[in-house]
Amino acid sequence: MTLKTLQHLHRFDGGLAYFLAAGKLKIPSLGIHIQVPWLHLPILLAWIISMFVMSGIFAAFVAVNVMALVWLERKISGLIQNRMGPMMINFLQPRKLATSKNPFLKWVSVWFGGWLQTMADGVKLLLKEDIIPVNADKWVFITAPICVFTASLMGYALIPFAPHFPLIQNLNIGFLYIFAFGSYTVVGILMAGWSSNNKYSLLGGMRSAAQLISYEIPMILALLSVVMMTGTLKMEKIVNFQRTIGDHHGHWLILYQPLAFLIFLIAGIAETNRTPFDMPEAESELVSGFNTEYSGFRFSLFFLSEFSNMFLSCALGATLFFGGWSGPGASYGIIGFLWLMVKAYCLVLLFMWIRWTLPRVRIDQMMEFSWKALTPLALLNILWTGGEILLVKANGYHHQYLYIWIPIGLVILAMLITPKPKRKKEQQPLSINQKPTISNPPELAPVK
Repeated sequence: MTLKTLQHLHRFDGGLAYFLAAGKLKIPSLGIHIQVPWLHLPILLAWIISMFVMSGIFAAFVAVNVMALVWLERKISGLIQNRMGPMMINFLQPRKLATSKNPFLKWVSVWFGGWLQTMADGVKLLLKEDIIPVNADKWVFITAPICVFTASLMGYALIPFAPHFPLIQNLNIGFLYIFAFGSYTVVGILMAGWSSNNKYSLLGGMRSAAQLISYEIPMILALLSVVMMTGTLKMEKIVNFQRTIGDHHGHWLILYQPLAFLIFLIAGIAETNRTPFDMPEAESELVSGFNTEYSGFRFSLFFLSEFSNMFLSCALGATLFFGGWSGPGASYGIIGFLWLMVKAYCLVLLFMWIRWTLPRVRIDQMMEFSWKALTPLALLNILWTGGEILLVKANGYHHQYLYIWIPIGLVILAMLITPKPKRKKEQQPLSINQKPTISNPPELAPVK
């Protein structure tokens, strides 16, 4: 590896390694121009240091982001379900803040109270005893949460957080790379369920595998329509397709592909095992599902991977359908990063709103909805997108987003005119003078 190779890498670690080896750092998108004449480290040492620095920044970003998501989840649940703990626990006399007549103090109590509960949960998970069942497959049991958490982290590598600023590299197969590592989560969950030597854990692992595979198919089919419209698998080029650059007047792909986004949203909720699709952890049926036997730090890895996967799905949705980092002033890298975070957190709020509003569905309803509803709709959307591309090319690219709303109208119309299944008549309660009719038990056959 030479200095010229490092200079041409459009990556954070490559730019940092070039800075350590040559003493020059230039990132136009972030407005950074640094030159240190006396800094000349060996190329291999510079590369190793840059990799460690990048890994530390990446781990810190994910950790802080997950903590913010946990705190926000508690706030949303407290607002929707009127829970006092997430709303009030802090150092600032929460009862007086909540009952104060000052609207500003009430606002402080609502949005800045409750953060001590998140810290207490983190300390509790670190201090709890780490128990491994006697009959468990020890090494598989230990490595399962590591596999799940690693798979959730690898998808961040190709998300363009700012102009020309993916964490690792802008690969030609970036789209497929993210879904390949997302599917690897199934392996870790199956390992956790199988190695625990617990029937509830095994059922939870099998449910999770069936759910992830079933909802991965309609998600990928829905996003194929995005690839058809943009003509690329590169995440950066998909963002640029939605921007207005020169003669190209871009629009968010949500205007072109609303049905694809709806399928992506539903499948994303199912992929992250969140309500109403949290069947692998159904407490009323399976105790805690695949992580029943886990405690302490290993349980926290499963917990953190759920929030990490949720933010990854939201960041991916913001990139593919809402322009990613594009927005006013996004040419400056930090502004583009803020735009992506705002869009991703708007989708996070939608995920949390759905979780604390809808009840859990049955496992058969969940599987039927994937195979009988989402997958056919995704296939029809692909056919319609192909026809729309041909139609738009024949008539010009003006107002092309109007064509794609036609299937949405047809779906809504079909839902309205489809007759609802008739319910069985409920038995009317008995009046005071009416006696209940008790049928005679069937006669038993004589025992020989």
